[in-house]
Amino acid sequence: MKKGTKRGLLAFTVLSAAVMVSGLGASASAAWRSVSDTYNYLSTPTFSLAIVEDYAAPEMGASPGMEIKKEVMVENTGSVPAFVRVRLEKTLGGSEALDPEQIVLDTNEEDWRYDKNGDWFYYNKVLAAGATTEPVLYGFALDTAAGNAYQLKDGAITVTAESLQNTPDALSTWGVTYEDLGIDAPNAWTKGITTRITFLSPEQEFDIETAKTDLFANFKDLLPGEKRTQEIAVKNAYDKDVTMYLTCMEGSQKPQEGSALYDLLYRYATITITDADGNTLYSGPVAGDGACQISLGTFAAGEEKTLTVSLAVSPDMGTDACNLLGEVRWEVMADEVVTSLVQTGDLFAPGLAVFLGGAVCTGLGIMLLKRKETQEEAAI
Repeated sequence: MKKGTKRGLLAFTVLSAAVMVSGLGASASAAWRSVSDTYNYLSTPTFSLAIVEDYAAPEMGASPGMEIKKEVMVENTGSVPAFVRVRLEKTLGGSEALDPEQIVLDTNEEDWRYDKNGDWFYYNKVLAAGATTEPVLYGFALDTAAGNAYQLKDGAITVTAESLQNTPDALSTWGVTYEDLGIDAPNAWTKGITTRITFLSPEQEFDIETAKTDLFANFKDLLPGEKRTQEIAVKNAYDKDVTMYLTCMEGSQKPQEGSALYDLLYRYATITITDADGNTLYSGPVAGDGACQISLGTFAAGEEKTLTVSLAVSPDMGTDACNLLGEVRWEVMADEVVTSLVQTGDLFAPGLAVFLGGAVCTGLGIMLLKRKETQEEAAI
């Protein structure tokens, strides 16, 4: 009986020590969670132009020195503003060796800049969608020095037009600058749009300013190989600390796999989100299924952070992916982190040592008692 009693005391004492190891400490848990939805629409432009002419060929042909009206303009039939250039190529006499320079062109040198090295006329304005340029050509005449060999010969002025979307670095494709064309610096018309996301309270949830229906308002009219950047200002207007998250969800209508729109959202458009220190919070397809929850970090009451969001479109997308509009749903979430007291040993280390010491001493006592009982039994 004594042995059993002592063993029971040892077990009880050690158990008490184990319980005391779990003293009081701090733990975090979410008391509530608020979720709001917003949308982002990505689009690719319709990028096209048309040559417009006002010309009536003279019935009797062109005589030397005769001025003939032939106005040539370019219309932007696409959906985005563009830069335009035109080449005018003269031919005369078909297969016969006649000098095309005998055709004298009356060109517009005020609204167009001629580059003799490339033989291009550059329009010195940004051409808005649906707008038409000033005439690059007013008319032409056959030089008065042209002899009888030029009589009743066929001639032609072939017009070639090209355009570029008005992105900041577009003109470098043509090897010209904004200064060359007398166009204002691009900052005036390429400034990014900042979206503001403000958490108000668990009851009011989020206020998404600037873009009530579009989280990334700057991601429109995307071309293959293009990169866009904008900022998001995220603020906690609540009076307690919160943690915020951003999750990319599927839109209301998922495009059919293999379609041009599906490829844009799931293959060719890559979004990257970084914080103010340059740390990457997310980098991947712009469309998602909610599997990736992007943590924006913990926000103290009243704290605001600025995130940079970049969108890159792969040049492999192809120029045929035009006039697309894709919907992406973003879920913005916040939860409160509260502190509660739970059992940990760190706060009661002295008490733990006392009880552990007691357990060791009790165990030692049992061992001595055991030895004494053994000796007594041997003496009997």
